[in-house]
Amino acid sequence: MQALVVGYGTLLARESLALTLGASAAASKRLVPVWIDGYRRLFDVRPPYYRGAAPSAFEAALNLEPAPLARCNGAVFLCSLDELERLDRRERGYERVVVPLRAFESGQPFGRAFAYLAPADSPWVERDPRALAPLPRDLEWARAGALAPGEEFAAQFELTTFLADGCTPLAQAEASERDR
Repeated sequence: MQALVVGYGTLLARESLALTLGASAAASKRLVPVWIDGYRRLFDVRPPYYRGAAPSAFEAALNLEPAPLARCNGAVFLCSLDELERLDRRERGYERVVVPLRAFESGQPFGRAFAYLAPADSPWVERDPRALAPLPRDLEWARAGALAPGEEFAAQFELTTFLADGCTPLAQAEASERDR
């Protein structure tokens, strides 16, 4: 038996996926670009295992939150039940939920897949982007994975990724940082 999983952050990157599934399994996955309907992608989770020895604002992991009119891109792949269990362990603290998908190119319905989201009442969620910013490694992996399907997919990743407040686009925040 197999399951469909959609990656929207570090699971977009084969290098990151390989840490959980092994290099051979990650390399063999067919990653299909899709839209995740009804969800917003944001850097608003501070898992305790991301905390360094010295406190830092740069400890945010990506998350999806329900937002009826929103959408963000991701990549869907098949995995075995054993691989799904490994992903569950990796994504500890997140819930595995079913989300609706559309094909990235055509926008046609693509079905549903599992995605990992922080529960709404999670103590890990932080809504102040001044207190929580993307963990550089996670941002690097997510961007590398988003670039793999092509420039348009990568551009949409930038446009549909937000800071912890859910309103500030990632690209706008980085432009503001450069201007300071």
